Amino acid sequence: MNEAIDSAQFVPEDHYVFAAGSFNGFSTNADTLTDGNDDGIYSKTISLSAGDYTYKYYAESSRDIAWEAGDDKTITVSKDSTIAAAPFNADFADLSDAVFGEVELFFQVDMSIQELNGNFDPETESVSVTGAFDADWSAGTYNLTESQTEGIYEGSVTFGSEKAVPSTYAYKFTITNADESVTWESGDNKMITVTEDGLFEGRYLAQNAPDGNIPYFDGITPNDVFAEDTDVIFEVDLRAAYYHLADSSALPADVQAGGGEDSTITFLSGNGPLLAGGWEDWGPVLGGAEDLKFNDSGENGDEVAGDSLWTLTKSYVAGQARQGAFKLGINGYDNEAGFGADHNTRIQGTKVEFVFGAFVRGDSVYDDLYDEYILATEEGPVVVRRGGKGDNDVVVSNEKDETVTTPEEFSLSQNYPNPFNPTTNINFTLPAANQVTLTVYNILGQQVAQLVNGRLTAGQHTVQFDASNLASGMYLYRIEAGTFTQNKKMMLIK
Repeated sequence: MNEAIDSAQFVPEDHYVFAAGSFNGFSTNADTLTDGNDDGIYSKTISLSAGDYTYKYYAESSRDIAWEAGDDKTITVSKDSTIAAAPFNADFADLSDAVFGEVELFFQVDMSIQELNGNFDPETESVSVTGAFDADWSAGTYNLTESQTEGIYEGSVTFGSEKAVPSTYAYKFTITNADESVTWESGDNKMITVTEDGLFEGRYLAQNAPDGNIPYFDGITPNDVFAEDTDVIFEVDLRAAYYHLADSSALPADVQAGGGEDSTITFLSGNGPLLAGGWEDWGPVLGGAEDLKFNDSGENGDEVAGDSLWTLTKSYVAGQARQGAFKLGINGYDNEAGFGADHNTRIQGTKVEFVFGAFVRGDSVYDDLYDEYILATEEGPVVVRRGGKGDNDVVVSNEKDETVTTPEEFSLSQNYPNPFNPTTNINFTLPAANQVTLTVYNILGQQVAQLVNGRLTAGQHTVQFDASNLASGMYLYRIEAGTFTQNKKMMLIK
């Protein structure tokens, strides 16, 4: 794209490059090319079966699309085929025929959740917007004020633009705290676009919430926090650890604190932000925290004594986050899995169920230690396995038949329902235990969610995708398991 960039017909900050062809139904916005080295060469690796394909490149702005001139190109794919870089030849008139002028950006942000969880005090703190329209990205320069709607802060930023219209500006909201420190929104920058349609009395107007869906600060919505004080029961199936002890002499050592190679299970502790508000030191420190100990006594929320289902009741206050990382440790030690192999769950309702040692990451020390066990019970064999519905959710299944059916091949099913709003289920099968990632992308090729990233056992797995915080449109989901990869499309309609 160097010739187009040098002639200012193609602006990398405002324009995009795509590949369309017989491999994607000549779909627009399906395969985005990127310039990772800032050398003007845009590229993308696409997995294709061997064969002949036709294709073309095109550039896109918020205004229109500019296709390459001439006939479609062709390529024969055998193994590791590469298309050599060539100058992009197109009529950029629809992209670059733009005007300049004064711009007014109107911003709104919902601070109600930040007030609820105590992260924002309107009496002593202020909220502002900063972005690419401010060369220094200086927090506090453009302060917002509370509107007539409680919790909604708004304000305008006006400047003489040197960028062509249509143009896009990155921005974030910030909180200036009572001690003058600044809290920035996490994650990627937000974007606001100015178009010619916004011209009014000589000024180009744009707003960040034209559809009335005012964003929450840092993307934290009412669904992400507790609306009221709530007691939540955490129930952990510890049978995998008991079975491990029956098959070996001791539990694995604590890779952080040392020790922990115990031959008996005395107590079970919880650690991490979701249970402890942070990470306590493993070993004696965690072991001494009585409020973080689970019990199997049939009391204090535990239903049946001695059933190997250990229970802890935690109290959460209004505004506290529903999602976070945590980990379990027998006798206070980090012996559930290797360093960093944490559970990360979102609390739905008032009870959370987990299997000890489940969803260990593929690069952890004890990768397969608590992988799958068939336990003998009076009612028949019970299969305890990891895998399942979400990032670190776990499924425990009771099987009357001692034979566990294993799929013969990899597969990725179409999500159901489709179209969906806002949740849908994605099924896939593994013929053998494997490291698996399941990722969701928007039509620009940007990752919007990672549903699975870990080692799963053979069998059928179901993952639920919650798109509550995403806009309507087409999304792609991609599975990678060993050498197996597959993509499918799904439609979110709100």
